Amino acid sequence: MVRRLVRQPELMIEVGKSQTEDIVTQIKSIGIDLGKTTFHLVALGMRSQVVVRKKFSRQQLLWYTANLPSSLIGMEACVGAHFLGRALREQGHEVRLMPAQFVRPFVKRT
Repeated sequence: MVRRLVRQPELMIEVGKSQTEDIVTQIKSIGIDLGKTTFHLVALGMRSQVVVRKKFSRQQLLWYTANLPSSLIGMEACVGAHFLGRALREQGHEVRLMPAQFVRPFVKRT
């Protein structure tokens, strides 16, 4: 995969252009929850506050992350995570895969 720097309007955050660029520059780390067809992305800023929370398909996620500055991305290690991890590394991101046994304590359910 080649890193694409083309912005697609339907993948941009629904705020003004200057606000979108400010939000994108604030992103320091990203967490991705993998599913079969949809992926949930949560981006954290410098002070660990949630900056972006979005839902994507696989192709949309790759387009969106190609337009982000290099950052740390954490995912649960599973079959699909290895493909996605390689694609994100080619885009210049640092990817860390976590075993499921260590992800489980972070789930907040009652």
